[in-house]
Amino acid sequence: MAFAEQAPQRRQAQDAERERRIDAQQAEHSHQALVPLLAALQRQHGVAAQQTVVAGFSQGGIMSAGVALTSPESVAGFGLLSGRILPEEIAPLLASRERLGRLQGFVAHGELDSKLPVDWAQRAHAWLDEPGVDHALKLYPIDHSISAPTSWPGGRPWAEGREARAGYLRMT
Repeated sequence: MAFAEQAPQRRQAQDAERERRIDAQQAEHSHQALVPLLAALQRQHGVAAQQTVVAGFSQGGIMSAGVALTSPESVAGFGLLSGRILPEEIAPLLASRERLGRLQGFVAHGELDSKLPVDWAQRAHAWLDEPGVDHALKLYPIDHSISAPTSWPGGRPWAEGREARAGYLRMT
């Protein structure tokens, strides 16, 4: 392979490596701000924690999973869309198996993800199995992106299944 062809691949690898590095102090600061913000929004809109699902794409998914796994009484479930779980950051704060017992998760990831390779989704799946977190894993033939025709259709049955079991979650 010619040098000119290697340069874009090298840049992609470097970008992916930067994407994987986490500023632990910033992550903790964001987490500490997000839990009270979520509680305030729930109070403001009259929504119970048992009716709340947090979800996010990429870093937003990382934050959603972090909040759910460390403060499971704040939410009913979480969606991790082309993100990852940070066990090195949340392990010391991870809720007990008992507290995680009612939590549900949805993990969706692109099999062709060039930013966070699909093995992060497989690691999240295995990591969620350890403390017994009920979750679904869906993989799609896409890059680091989300789109209604690909990733969210897998989330809709997951969310609607929650609705059928609990009688409260509505999606429009």
